Amino acid sequence: MISGKELSENGLTSNYKAMEKQEHSEKPISRWANRGLYHDSFPGKVYKLMLLGATNDTVADFFEISVPTLNSWIREKAEFTEAMRRGRVESDMRVAKSLYRRATGYSVTETHKTKGINARGLPFETEKTETKHYPPDVKAIVFWLSNRQKSIWANTTKTEVSIKQEPIDLSVLTPEQEKLVKSIALKQVSTLNGISQN
Repeated sequence: MISGKELSENGLTSNYKAMEKQEHSEKPISRWANRGLYHDSFPGKVYKLMLLGATNDTVADFFEISVPTLNSWIREKAEFTEAMRRGRVESDMRVAKSLYRRATGYSVTETHKTKGINARGLPFETEKTETKHYPPDVKAIVFWLSNRQKSIWANTTKTEVSIKQEPIDLSVLTPEQEKLVKSIALKQVSTLNGISQN
């Protein structure tokens, strides 16, 4: 996903805002949003942002609002929430489709047109069609399988730790040390039982 900072650094946020200002003669987004005011045009805008891979932080930055204000819009404005969800799902589906194609390999038919002038000085145009095959990509295969079939393909190791608890011989401790050990043990037991003791 693209973060708000990346969108700003790449100029996508500013380009998108400039495009929106050209398309609509209405008040700029910030005049509505920076006061936390919601406008009916926002679902279309957030849908486009989500197609770009925007996060909630990026959306808040775009509308020049705080994240809590965005969260209240998500809770209270069904059309806004649906536009976010739809944009996120569609962009994720496109990425998943691309990853699947990379993992399984695919073919692309390309047509190349060539224009020129022949030996007699007459213009000509040729068209050549070829099919290129892209074999499966190993990294895409590993990524796909390690996420889809974790129990079989995950690249993880299991580590089991067992702790042998032996009783502490308090007879070798000074009375002050014994008192300290008992108070620590009492705090641990209280914490485990959900009782807070200070």
